[in-house]
Amino acid sequence: MQAATAGNYFQVLSYGILQEVAPSTMARWMEQNLFSNLPYAAPHPLSLLGQQSMKVWQERYRSDPQAQERLEADFLYLFVGAGRPLAPPWGAWYRNEKQLLFQEEADEVQRWMQRYGCQVEEAYGIADDYLAYELDFVAHILKNRKVSSPEAWKDLLYFLQEQMLTWVPLWNQDVQKNAETDYYRAIANLIQAACETLAEEVEEICAGLW
Repeated sequence: MQAATAGNYFQVLSYGILQEVAPSTMARWMEQNLFSNLPYAAPHPLSLLGQQSMKVWQERYRSDPQAQERLEADFLYLFVGAGRPLAPPWGAWYRNEKQLLFQEEADEVQRWMQRYGCQVEEAYGIADDYLAYELDFVAHILKNRKVSSPEAWKDLLYFLQEQMLTWVPLWNQDVQKNAETDYYRAIANLIQAACETLAEEVEEICAGLW
């Protein structure tokens, strides 16, 4: 596995849901054919679906003058909401029986980040178990020199399996059900595929270390 390549890809996915994607960013991604030539997790079935949805979205984005407005509205409805978001991007929403934020789930993610010296672009009122932050943390570990140590691989595997993959598939289901744009259907499938692919690869690495 090319850890740096995977890390860069996770960083892109993190940015893809951190906030509304700016027109300049979308234009750059399309110019680079970023999602047409996936740098990671390409064989995964959800990656293929994500690529197809992203292609549809990009074609619409080029031809529809209202596409950016639709994208921004979709972000708000899915991840912010006037009341309850349609696809809440926090682990606690799916892992906490009462669906309360800023609980132990967020504290646990914060401890992981502090352990590896990860500084995410936090915003006021956003819990640490926000999916964009977790993706950024995975990217940080992959691009950090410590990733070569057995302990770091073990920690990464635990974080993926016990922190992320316990709820990311459920979040993806909510996105597929409620998204109005192909962009968010695409990015959600790509995120789940990347997490599952990386977990499998790290599990194989860990098996060879012990």
